[in-house]
Amino acid sequence: MRTQIVVAFCLLALPLTSLSDDSEQRYERLVDEVLEVTGALEIGEQMSALVVSQMIQALKSSSTDLPDRTYDLLETEVQETIREEMASGSFNELMYPVYAKYLNEAELEAMLRFYATKEGRKIAQVMPLMAADGMVVGQKWGAALGPKIAQRVQQRLADEGIDLQ
Repeated sequence: MRTQIVVAFCLLALPLTSLSDDSEQRYERLVDEVLEVTGALEIGEQMSALVVSQMIQALKSSSTDLPDRTYDLLETEVQETIREEMASGSFNELMYPVYAKYLNEAELEAMLRFYATKEGRKIAQVMPLMAADGMVVGQKWGAALGPKIAQRVQQRLADEGIDLQ
């Protein structure tokens, strides 16, 4: 009798597991679509270009005697690595739990319906450009704030009798 109950339970649980797997795969396909239509993958490539630029600046400031080819090789390898990883789906895999934390399947479907509209396509088209411009603005803003923050912190520490030197 006990064996029959266990077998019956297992048989009942199988469709639930299959449904759950199907539902998870459907959710992941929706996230893949959202990442594609929103240009999120393009933004990742733009961020890699920014990282390359920063790495090159850091290398140039610390090692002026490197051949110019070094910077070309650095850029090529970083971009190729990111392209390969994006193609492998590793970025998407990391994004699934992020999307699941904030959006349900119906909300993803609503996003996709929006991005199918004229306005949605426009936003998807300009969003990577806006993100790139925003990164540049953010860098400039941060660079401008750096000295102000340093001065303010140094003054506050001096007021408190703390000497950093």
